[in-house]
Amino acid sequence: MKKILSILLVTTILIVPTFFLTGCGKNNDPTVIHIGASSNPHAIILEQVRDDLRDRGFQLQVTVFSDWTQQNPALARGDILANYFQHRPFLNNWNAQSGNNLTYAAGIHFEPLGIFPGQRNSIAALQPGDQIIFPNDTTNAARALTLLEYHGLVTWNAAANADRSNPANWSSQFTLTPVLAATLVATRPDSGIAVINGNWAAPAGLLPYRLVYETAAQGSEFTNIIAIRDGYENDARITALVEVLQTNRIRDFILNNWDGAIQPNFI
Repeated sequence: MKKILSILLVTTILIVPTFFLTGCGKNNDPTVIHIGASSNPHAIILEQVRDDLRDRGFQLQVTVFSDWTQQNPALARGDILANYFQHRPFLNNWNAQSGNNLTYAAGIHFEPLGIFPGQRNSIAALQPGDQIIFPNDTTNAARALTLLEYHGLVTWNAAANADRSNPANWSSQFTLTPVLAATLVATRPDSGIAVINGNWAAPAGLLPYRLVYETAAQGSEFTNIIAIRDGYENDARITALVEVLQTNRIRDFILNNWDGAIQPNFI
């Protein structure tokens, strides 16, 4: 696999820790596209369109958040023009919980969930009581459990419209343990198997060990998006950003650099 996953141009990317941004001019400059992003793959993909945007008269400013939970609050406050780190179900859930009305401009890529070995080297080798770990946030927990259901490891047994992210609503001969997504790679060796998103598995070098993964048909609703504030859909900066991202060149770049952990899905 190409090593681009670990390459970031630190001269053009601002890395922000968990404290809040302070406004940065509230995005009043019509030539500056200030976007928040996670480092891998989002900021790496954005770097590929910097020159394209410059040719159109725009300056790309990428802020990499060390704490992804601050990206939507920063967008809602207007500290950034857009962000790129999440899928639509996550955004919808955040809106419902926070009372905000963020929306999205376009979908760019899909990160399939994968099932990875821990103490067991195959799904067939699992023993009753073995621990299965998966992301603990609401949308990805439901997604992970659905993937486990597809492979016969859990059974949905709750009433209609019940919470599919709650392990208590599922039957399994295995121990279902939701954990913080950022800790899945580190805690995987202590589990039977682990369900991990591609953007965490790729930098850790886990992709060659993936047992199974989501197909696009199973998970395309989780396409990662360019999120914006309501009313910015026709902003010239957002239009330009989407146009340069949704090209065959970026499609090929994504396909060629993550061994299937990241897949283009322009919507």
